[in-house]
Order: sequence, then structure tokens, then C-alpha cells
Amino acid sequence: MSGLLKLDNALRTKVDAFRERVTAEAEDLVASFFPKKLLELDCFLKEPLSNISDLATIHSELNMPVPEPIIISNSHDGLDSTPNSKKRKLEDGETNCPGIENLQEKCVFFSFG
Repeated sequence: MSGLLKLDNALRTKVDAFRERVTAEAEDLVASFFPKKLLELDCFLKEPLSNISDLATIHSELNMPVPEPIIISNSHDGLDSTPNSKKRKLEDGETNCPGIENLQEKCVFFSFG
């Protein structure tokens, strides 16, 4: 690697020192730190507090109220029982408002909420 890079001697010594330091830290982690942590975790798992064979001893009722589900449909007038049904096409002069067939105006509904 050092043959490919053209570094002066001061930078090369810094890079080598960094590489040796990182290698020593990695060896220390693998050789001592990780095994110590594994032994600590193994001792923790062997404690009687974490080895409960009958889980009913730690069971408790939650008594939380569950709200009713909210059913949302795409119906704009509230008369549609199926949420995704197609609306029929209106003929010329026909309105979508029941009871006012003789009027030639369009019905407009505003929904606030």
C-alpha cells in the first residue's frame, strides 16, 4: 500500500502509528473486552430472577379500555351503505337531490367537518 502512495516520511510515520494503534485497540477488544462482557451476560442470564419457568407468576391484568373502531366511508351524502360503490350517471336535467326533480338547478352540499 505504501508503494502506491507517494507520502513523505513524516506522514508515513503518522499513518503507521495510527494503524498500529487501531490494530492494538481491536486486538484488545477481541481478546479481553468482548469475553468479559460475554461472561457478565452469562452470569446475568443464570441468575434466578431472569430464569422464571412459570410466566403466570409475573402476569397481571391491564384493564385498559378499548375504543370502538371508527368506520370511515367515501360516501359524501351518508346514504351510501358500501364505501366504494359507483355513483350512477345523471341524465340532462336530472338532479341528485331527492324530492326536487322539477328544479333545473344543481344541488351543492358543503361539508364542514
